[in-house]
Amino acid sequence: MSQAPTKVGIFDELGRFADYLWNQCDGPLGRHQNIQLSRWDARADHRFIMTWPSPEGGTRRAGGWKRPVYKLLKKPTEPLRIRHSFERLGHDPARTTLMFYEPPAYLPDLWFEEAKREAARVYAPDPRATHPVVLPSMWTLEWDVHSLRAYSPQDKPLPLVSIAAGAPKGKRLIPGHLARLEFYRKLLKAGVPLALYGRGLPGDVKSGGAID
Repeated sequence: MSQAPTKVGIFDELGRFADYLWNQCDGPLGRHQNIQLSRWDARADHRFIMTWPSPEGGTRRAGGWKRPVYKLLKKPTEPLRIRHSFERLGHDPARTTLMFYEPPAYLPDLWFEEAKREAARVYAPDPRATHPVVLPSMWTLEWDVHSLRAYSPQDKPLPLVSIAAGAPKGKRLIPGHLARLEFYRKLLKAGVPLALYGRGLPGDVKSGGAID
């Protein structure tokens, strides 16, 4: 009799992406060897969260009667949204892991305080995490796992390719973004072959457009 897989509930800040790696699993519907990825499954053996376990449709109106009071007092409503995200998940830190994939300058103390209250393991490129780590740049391809394994490298050399964001909707530019854009400008001015893609990039960096 085969052993039942360990079920891992997957939660993402952007709910529609909560099953975005299913097509890169060995088996169907999130089965990968002895692990079963389960979208928005709070009862799973383990819960893995990317940033926040936000419900589909977001949490902008979370907080009930407290929200208009906070707004009247000019208090930030972000704590209400964060609290709402975890309340629907259920408090169980021992089987909850959370990862922040944002630069330290973007992460306020409040986020870490709430995350460490709700998750036994908090990974981030930041000393405030329970598990500080160096995160690699992330490149997501939508091909299934079998196509990826069958793909062979091209012999033709490619230009340097980078994906960045200028001012994505709902996000603010942080110093790291501005420094990176200036670096791209210097590369282009120096004549370095560069293919640049991203959202909201200024025209002078010659963006090839956004990538889904």
